Amino acid sequence: MMESQLDELLPLLSEQLRKQLSTISAAVQLISTPVLELNEPRYDECLAVLNQSLYRIIRTLNDLDFAQLPEGAVVLKQENIDLIALCRSLLQSSADLAASMGVTLEAEPRLEGLHSLPTRGDPALLRRMLFHLLSNALRAAAQGGQAGISISRRRSCAVLTIWDTGPGLQLPPDTPLDALIPRPEGLGLGVSIARRIARLHDGTLVFEQRENRGVRAVVSLPIQPLQNGGLLRSPSLDNAGGFHAALIELSSILPYQAFSPRDIE
Repeated sequence: MMESQLDELLPLLSEQLRKQLSTISAAVQLISTPVLELNEPRYDECLAVLNQSLYRIIRTLNDLDFAQLPEGAVVLKQENIDLIALCRSLLQSSADLAASMGVTLEAEPRLEGLHSLPTRGDPALLRRMLFHLLSNALRAAAQGGQAGISISRRRSCAVLTIWDTGPGLQLPPDTPLDALIPRPEGLGLGVSIARRIARLHDGTLVFEQRENRGVRAVVSLPIQPLQNGGLLRSPSLDNAGGFHAALIELSSILPYQAFSPRDIE
């Protein structure tokens, strides 16, 4: 198939898959109540597996839709954002989910004497970028490990570091730092999407190897003056279309038990 034909086909395929996904989602919700009333653990497990599959498909389609957008076609919301508040809400919403993997996720970002770090940008995209990187960190940390986010300021930039205590990557000494990219998940689009979102916000994303302490992702974003009255927005993690945002973004690494209908409804 020619590349131009594939470019035309992908949006149609995505649209059709979303329609079928809506039908499946409605059916799962319809049967959940009577099945849960049976109070049979084996049926609860089946519903959890179905929910996990739904969330994983949503995440894959979201990544696919974003990846196929031309560079100039991405429409960014420009809002005043407190990056510290964004990281705090993301960590707090993910801590229990990380615990289900046996990973300790710090519920508060590590700060270097900071109270707020303002920037302007699209809160949903920045959240998505951080979730992609956090997902890699949780996978690398594995059971018994730790992960988190530290925040600092370097001149006119906010620096967000997503770290983990995993084993890191075994690479030759002369390997460029930019090649230190965690193992891809799903379609393998996570890192490229995170890098693209950073670039859209005039920022950068690089990976650094820490000796015996794993790989860390370092995002630099410009600190920008506030507009529209100078009010800082603390981005929320409201459910996206009725689906738990953190569950969507972390669905590829979480155990199916995290998707029990008794917990997510």
